Amino acid sequence: MPYRNKIFVLFFIIAGFLTVFLMFSFLSRYKAETYEENLKKYKTLANYVVPKNVMEKALKADIKAKQNGKEAKFTTIISLLAAKYFGNWTKYEEKDLDEIVEKFYEGETQEDLKHIYSNYTYFKDFYETLFEQYVGQYYISKQLDEEEQQDVVLEEKYGLKAYSPIAYGYKPTFCDDFDDEVNFAKQKGHFGNDIAVKKGTPFVAVESGIIDKAYKDGDIYKIELKSFDGKRTYIYANCNNKNPFADGIKKGAIVAGGQLLGFVGNSNCCEKGGAKILNCPYLHFAIKIKIKKENASEREIYVDAYNILKFLEHHKAVFKNKHGKFYPKYIYLDDLYKEHFESN
Repeated sequence: MPYRNKIFVLFFIIAGFLTVFLMFSFLSRYKAETYEENLKKYKTLANYVVPKNVMEKALKADIKAKQNGKEAKFTTIISLLAAKYFGNWTKYEEKDLDEIVEKFYEGETQEDLKHIYSNYTYFKDFYETLFEQYVGQYYISKQLDEEEQQDVVLEEKYGLKAYSPIAYGYKPTFCDDFDDEVNFAKQKGHFGNDIAVKKGTPFVAVESGIIDKAYKDGDIYKIELKSFDGKRTYIYANCNNKNPFADGIKKGAIVAGGQLLGFVGNSNCCEKGGAKILNCPYLHFAIKIKIKKENASEREIYVDAYNILKFLEHHKAVFKNKHGKFYPKYIYLDDLYKEHFESN
């Protein structure tokens, strides 16, 4: 080959390498910029996660106040504490919660207390959107015996209305992997929490609402449950390929809190799970809420559900009987479910 041709070929090889290098650099930078945009879009409030012990204490205070004819709302207590610490829950001290509750017993109102902390409204909007239907009035039967479904008597009660997504009798392992590379899917921008469970584990509605989607996305079956007010969406992914959805679960279906939605599968699984606890199968669970900030349009953000899942772990609603069928532990209704069910 003539010397001139060798130089020509070498030039094209070098140019080719440079082109590939520049394209790779551009794509990497584009991917990084997109990831940063996702963080800005979804994480503005997503990390203000209330510790489990604070939620438990606030719930007990709310129920006790109701029994004594007082009002110390679950969301108000949490919002006031968040404003005091500006979302930094490492500063939490139990005495601060006790002081807030005591002020309610002394006759002070939310309006009186909100002036103590200048950021109260900011946190109130977030936590009331997130926890709006978690505590309140509801109707419930005694625990059912096997297939007993008829002639049940419902008693009116006040307390926790939200349920763990995992059914009774199944032990989940919750992953603290919100927006973490260390998750089962090994992906950045992981806006949810993985729950390691056995294949076939039943999962339920966290609160009453409407099935917005029940579909197959590629190889993955998903359910999206929207609250009646449209402010909260619960996403359940990696349903069982052979039996993904419970009977009657389809777009537009109205469901009660704790109602059976579907079963966990092993779609979207890797042979060695990215999470450091267990490998497949697992349920990908996510909470998405609609927030409207002052002088800004409404937008949706994902919330780290890890502490919420731990808080709800002991409030379960579905069990498996000796015949292998799934039944509710008890009949549960709330006013919003009754209102929407009767209107349809």
